[in-house]
This record gives sequence, structure tokens and C-alpha cells, in this order.
Amino acid sequence: MKQIKPILHQDVAEIFFPVEKIACRELFQGFDFVKDKDHAIFLPEQNKIVHFCSEGYQLVSNRELIGPILDDVSQVYGSSGIAAQSISLDDRKFYTSLRIHNQEELIARGDHIHPGIEIRNSYDGSMKFSLTMGFWRTQTLTPLLGYGQTIAEEKKHSNKYHGELDRKNLKDLSEIFLSESEKFRQMARYSLTLGDITRITELIKKKTEYPKRLIHEGPLAMYQEVQSQQTEPNLWLLYNGFNYTLYHADIQMHGEFRERIGRQVVKIISREIGKE
Repeated sequence: MKQIKPILHQDVAEIFFPVEKIACRELFQGFDFVKDKDHAIFLPEQNKIVHFCSEGYQLVSNRELIGPILDDVSQVYGSSGIAAQSISLDDRKFYTSLRIHNQEELIARGDHIHPGIEIRNSYDGSMKFSLTMGFWRTQTLTPLLGYGQTIAEEKKHSNKYHGELDRKNLKDLSEIFLSESEKFRQMARYSLTLGDITRITELIKKKTEYPKRLIHEGPLAMYQEVQSQQTEPNLWLLYNGFNYTLYHADIQMHGEFRERIGRQVVKIISREIGKE
């Protein structure tokens, strides 16, 4: 089976192409269709069908979903302080990231994070559309997998969309960001011995779905940062070693699965903090 390669869009407007739900009988005249597959999600510009569905399937276009969120976030943080990009899979699954650069917190010497928002949508019913707050590490331009927080309720494509997803709880972003930043600083103060690193690595290997062939790349990435920063190993750098390796690994894995593994790693890391 041919692997579908993700496409990076530096201009979010590139995924605002027209999409419509249309009765199959209009596309395929003279044919009958089962009741739950009698409509199609159709991209007229590409002359492409990306999904067959029922009449009750609630299509929400990227323009309808993302446009208002961009406007609202720009009003709060200023358009010049936001970097937006999207990743698409076969014109049917979409991940849009808004990185907010003009709000930043220092975690350790020379190590900053800033908040971000991820908007997910699909045209094939494979993924709920949602609005999630997360964190990006400025030094590596890497999202902190496993620390995302849903700030608007995920909706199923069978529910009627009322547009509330684009504004709900955006005002809480700053409070969440400040609260989580203090947790990251606590991790940075948590020094690790070689024995600690070995033990945590083994826990991640046994207790999570982290790819086994990558398991020892996490500590190696941490040691590279320890050397470049001329500092000592700590829990923050170890987490980021595993996180950076997982996020950038050239392996066939959907973003949702990487995040699930990220949450499993965070669970192990959080238990270490609880031992203090």
C-alpha cells in the first residue's frame, strides 16, 4: 500500500479550497446507493471525491472552521505575533498550528517555550474536528507532545455545527500557559543521575508504545543538549530528548498516535516529579 505523504502549507489559505456534500445520484446518474453512503464529499477544483457518507454527515469546511479562529487569535495576540501553518493528508485530513510568538516563558537558561493552538479537521470522517492548546519549544521549534489541552469540545461529524468551536475558552490560554510553564521549570530543576536516566528509559520502553528502535535515541538527544548548553542532565531535557526524537522520527505514524505516545511518556515523567 502506497504511503500518503503529508504536505506542508506555509500559507493556511491553501487548504481553504472549495468542498461540498453532494448527493451521489448527481455524480453517478443511473446508479442506486445504500442509505448511509448516498452522499459524497466532493472537491470541485480537484474533481475529487474524498469520502462517501450519509445525508446526516455534517461537513465543516476548513474556511468555516479555521478562518474565525485566526481572526479571534489575531485580535488577542496581534497578527504579527502568530506563525500559522497547516499539514494536509490527501486533501482529507488537516492539522493547522498557530504558534504565538509574542507570549513566551523562560524555562531554563536560554530555553523558552511559547503557546500554540492546533486545529484539526477531516473531510473523510476519520477525525473529529477540535481546538487544542499546546506548547512549542522555541529552541527546537518542536511541540511538546502529550501536554496538549482541549480548550473547545471536540465535535462529531454527525452533530450539527454551530460555530462555537472557534471562540470557546480562548481567553484561558494565558492562564493555562503560565500554570504549565511552572511545571516545566520544576522539571528543569530535577537533576538526574545516570541510574535515573537508565531507569526512566526502561520504564518508557516497558510502559509505553514508544518505538523500540528509537528508545535509546531519547537519552542521546538529551546528552547532546547537555553538552551544547554546558549543563547537567535533568528531567526537562530528558523529556525533550524523547519528545524531539518522537516528533521528528521518519516513521509511518499519524499525528494522533504520536500524541498518544507523548501522553504516555508524560505520565512516566509526572510520576518522577511526584517522588520529590
